[in-house]
Amino acid sequence: MANHPHRPASSLNFGDVVYVLFKHKWKIVLVSLLSLGGAAFYYLKTPAPYISESKLMVIYVKDSAAIDQVESTTTTAGSRGSDSVIKSELEILTSWDLAKKVVDDLGADRVVPKGVSPREAVSLVATGLAANAEKGSSVIHAAFTHPDPDTAAAVLKSLVENYFVMHGAIHRSARSLEKIKEERNKSSTRLGNLETDLKNSKNGSSLALSDLLLSYEAERAKAKSELDATEVELAQQKALLAELERFAPVEAAKSGDKPANAAAQPETEKAAAAPDSAVIGNYQALRGEIAALQDGRNKRLTVVTRQSDEIKKLDGQIKALEDRRTEMEKKYPYLVAVASTPSATPGSRVDMPTERAKLASLGAKYTGLQSLLSGVEGKILALNNNSTVISTKERERDSEKKNFDHLSASVVKAEADSMALTEQTPGIAVVQQPTPGAKDTKLRNQILAGMVAGGPILGIAGVLLFGLILNRKIKRSLEVEEVMGMPLMMTIPFFSRRQRLLARRPMGMTKTTKLLEDSELQKAPWEQYHFIRPFAEAIRDRLGAYFDARGNHRKPKLIAVTGYGVGAGTSTLAAGLAASMSETGDGKVLLVDMNGSHSEAHPFFDGQPSLSLTKALRLPGGGVPSREPETPAENLFLARADAPAFGGSSAGLRRMMPELKASDFDYVIFDMPPLGQTKPTATLAGLMDKTLVIVEAEANNRSDVRRGYRELMDAGADVSMVFNKAKFHGPKAILGGV
Repeated sequence: MANHPHRPASSLNFGDVVYVLFKHKWKIVLVSLLSLGGAAFYYLKTPAPYISESKLMVIYVKDSAAIDQVESTTTTAGSRGSDSVIKSELEILTSWDLAKKVVDDLGADRVVPKGVSPREAVSLVATGLAANAEKGSSVIHAAFTHPDPDTAAAVLKSLVENYFVMHGAIHRSARSLEKIKEERNKSSTRLGNLETDLKNSKNGSSLALSDLLLSYEAERAKAKSELDATEVELAQQKALLAELERFAPVEAAKSGDKPANAAAQPETEKAAAAPDSAVIGNYQALRGEIAALQDGRNKRLTVVTRQSDEIKKLDGQIKALEDRRTEMEKKYPYLVAVASTPSATPGSRVDMPTERAKLASLGAKYTGLQSLLSGVEGKILALNNNSTVISTKERERDSEKKNFDHLSASVVKAEADSMALTEQTPGIAVVQQPTPGAKDTKLRNQILAGMVAGGPILGIAGVLLFGLILNRKIKRSLEVEEVMGMPLMMTIPFFSRRQRLLARRPMGMTKTTKLLEDSELQKAPWEQYHFIRPFAEAIRDRLGAYFDARGNHRKPKLIAVTGYGVGAGTSTLAAGLAASMSETGDGKVLLVDMNGSHSEAHPFFDGQPSLSLTKALRLPGGGVPSREPETPAENLFLARADAPAFGGSSAGLRRMMPELKASDFDYVIFDMPPLGQTKPTATLAGLMDKTLVIVEAEANNRSDVRRGYRELMDAGADVSMVFNKAKFHGPKAILGGV
């Protein structure tokens, strides 16, 4: 009974679960019976369907339908992509289009009863088919259920046959033949346009940009080389013609023609300028000898080294001859022009018109080569400026060429596949043909088992949800002490009306004797046979031991009894406790009603003289009654705390404390109002030696009880809890006694 804090235990334990289940056991039984009845109705109204089964093995899938892929083959057995391939095939097998194809082949009347629309027949085929494959397996299990066994087998057979056709149509390119042809024609047009644009950008050439640049570079190098050679040849021809024009008078004299100014030329100048055919002959002979020695030297170099004496000797001879040639060219300048003219041989005549024509031809050639070189360089410059555009177009052309080649190959494949659609698709084999229809009770049994087991499970789950989570009312005395940490003094079980009547019967009345009516029995709590008396006496004894242990021997001792609501049993327990204390014979006991009259708990107040609290204490000025009022017992007095001197407040009670302590009562029992925000109960409890708080089972909420207890503790009250109207649900071995 010590008022000390307790450490709350877990808010949920096995006992709570058992308590809730046994309390609501009939609800669980009712839900179970309803589910059992539903299962029986389902069993009678739902006959078992018939099932036909088949198995397909997908070894590999050959796909040639995609436009961006000519052909691919996916092997399913043992490959990482097998699950995705099997899943794709399952999608084909369970598709709405395949179901519609089956209904079109068999007819809607064969699949469903007459009068049902074809759409509903397709829906029945789609929903009645179950197709699956175990993970990592390449075998597809297909099963179809139907009320008719023959229809089940026929539908599954049609499904398998049409699956092969649909598989080939999807994975092969026959269905996309026209699309591929259209794409190929578009690609051919784009390719032709790109080729035309490229030729225009490259001056009509079909060569690649790099090859065309190399070609132009080679052409430019060749033109440059020819231009340089022509330039040299042109300069030589000009020099030769100039020399020949100087020698023209001498040649004319030899031929008998004299120039007009021949007489005016000095004799010494003629002699110096006149070429000598003998000199020219010697000069030509010298050159021939030098050429012969150089040729012989070059041939010997293939046999001997440059350091050999023979080569050195030839080098000396060649050098001596070249020195003689140089001296002759210095002495006779016209020999230089003679050396570069093939026709300038000893005794030959020079044709001046021919040489002039040759000079004009070389000039024209030089001009043409310059123009050619300029044109080639212009083309190279234009290509370099447009290289980015041309390169982009070339890449587009190459990409489009590959696309065109691929589409051309796809057209060939599609034309071949259009003639190869067959029910025997390579890579997929029928492991098991559709079986004859047989009864399938598996699904129905599973549904029945679920309905039978679902009722109790649903009922148990519902009562546990409500009883343990949603319902926060206190159900057992264990929650007060162990869960909420409050000191518990007594647990009073719930008494039914019959149990109360039996408890009030006089001594000697047997169970076979007719019970008196409620009005014939004395029902006041201080009566001997009232059901509350054993519990009140137990509380009296515990309070006595508690006060003795605390050394509290003063008189009177103030004891308050309160609760959390009307009807919790506060007045009954207060009256019973007062009556039990008055029977000890130690002194007087005063029961103070702070709630007004209670006809059931305190019938002595109704219709009989009663004391106010001031008269009961015989206060000065309160007056002494003309006669002593009747009392339930010799030393038990009843009073009401509604006099103006008290006022029903803590202040009034504090003013009366000196008189209470000076009175000749041993115990003053206060029947207080319920705890609440507008009630003075918590404040008044702080003035008491002991406060008993009644918690009504399955009526008071945990939060309300905890809040009221906290208010009492804040007021300094010495509190003990009494758990009233405790109901017993479940085996005592698990829950313990109440």
